[in-house]
Amino acid sequence: MRMRFLSVAAAVGLVACLAPAGAAQAAPASYRVSIALSATKADVGQTVTVSGRVTGPRAARKALLVQHRVGTGAWRTVKKVRTTASARYSAAVRISTAGAQSLRVVAPRSSVRRAGTSAARGLTGWRWIDAARSGVSSNLQAGTVTVHGSRYSGLTVAPRGSGKLLVRFDGRCDAVSYSAGVGGEMNNWALLDLMQGQGAELAPALARIEPWVSGGNTPLTATWALRTESDHLEFGLFSSSQDHRAVLISPRLHCTVNSLPKATLPTAG
Repeated sequence: MRMRFLSVAAAVGLVACLAPAGAAQAAPASYRVSIALSATKADVGQTVTVSGRVTGPRAARKALLVQHRVGTGAWRTVKKVRTTASARYSAAVRISTAGAQSLRVVAPRSSVRRAGTSAARGLTGWRWIDAARSGVSSNLQAGTVTVHGSRYSGLTVAPRGSGKLLVRFDGRCDAVSYSAGVGGEMNNWALLDLMQGQGAELAPALARIEPWVSGGNTPLTATWALRTESDHLEFGLFSSSQDHRAVLISPRLHCTVNSLPKATLPTAG
């Protein structure tokens, strides 16, 4: 009888020890965090709204971390926000760089839940880049020209002269913006020749635009889409006036990079 009693007691003791241990080792569940972005494309300086909801106990009024990553780099906390009484959140994140990047939201752990992290949502940052600084020019120089009573700074060409500005963008830009003007009277005019090229040669122009700019008028402003197969752009500026210069004002490219490779003028064959 004594042996039987000991065997039963040992079995009961083993069950009593194992059951609570298993329950104690069960880890709490993680917070679940949903996420949505108001846009997947934004210019540097613009804001993207990150929003979603946290699911789990004590999710209301909970502090969250909004994190940002550029490319495949490290995650960095850029904002802290609290959920509402209904466990929802919203935060505006300012875009500070061009290129591929991601946003996510982290709900830190609590006494009843492990930390939870949302899915990463990707977006592309865009930047307007000064083509005058990125390109290489021939027979153009920095200067100011009085057009329609106002002075404008830009790249100028000598009276009755011509020059060009070559910019490489390797298919990473989708638009070009610029203004052009000429000083003097109405009988003065200038011609801006804009060509998109592909490959090492300038000859294959994929698009050619010839806006005539008249003296006595405010500068002409234009924005054009760039073809995806293009990899370089050339501005050609010619002035008919014998006394006044023409000016290319604020030539810019809209790109997914923060800087463009330096262009080189083709050598004569």
